[in-house]
Amino acid sequence: MKIVFLLTCLIVGVTTFEAFCPARYSWDCPYFVNECCSDYDCEENQLCCEENCGNTCQFYSSYPTNGHRVEYYSYCRVDPRFTHPPHIPPP
Repeated sequence: MKIVFLLTCLIVGVTTFEAFCPARYSWDCPYFVNECCSDYDCEENQLCCEENCGNTCQFYSSYPTNGHRVEYYSYCRVDPRFTHPPHIPPP
C-alpha cells in the first residue's frame, strides 16, 4: 500500500510543472516591437513574455523570476517580421 502511495506521489510530482518567464532585461528601448501576443504565437516549448522592447518568445524558467507572461489583449499586434504559422494545441 505504501509503495502505491509513493508511486502516485512521484507521478503527480513529476507531471505537475509550472513554467515562468525568465528574468527581464533592465535596459530601455527606443521603440516597441511585438514578436508575440500570446503563447500560441510562439514555438511549442516557449512562452510569450513581456520585455521592455516588446513581447518576445522565451524559453521558460522552472522557477519564479521578475519576468511577466503576456496576457492576451485585443490591441496587441505582432510585427510582420516575426509572423510564422502559430502553434495550434491538439484538441
